[in-house]
Amino acid sequence: MIKNTGGTAGAEVVQVYVNEKSPEIKRPEKELKAFAKVMLKAGEEKQIKLTLDENAFQYFSEAKNKWVMKPGRFNILVGSSSADIRLEKGVDVK
Repeated sequence: MIKNTGGTAGAEVVQVYVNEKSPEIKRPEKELKAFAKVMLKAGEEKQIKLTLDENAFQYFSEAKNKWVMKPGRFNILVGSSSADIRLEKGVDVK
């Protein structure tokens, strides 16, 4: 849920990042996987739905020359930027 607590209309970009807890290869700390720009009137509140499919958890293996998904523990991070994370949830990918 996102809410405009200000007195004027505005916009926010909701960003979803994925972070692998124990990667086998070097990966970015936060990988942007989904985002949406939301327009809100003053005081307005909206529920935002962003979906992560299996591609959100894959990385490109140069050794195999293809996209690979390694099962494991991932963090889902939600915020207005990579420096402003407001929600975090761990998930297990099989």
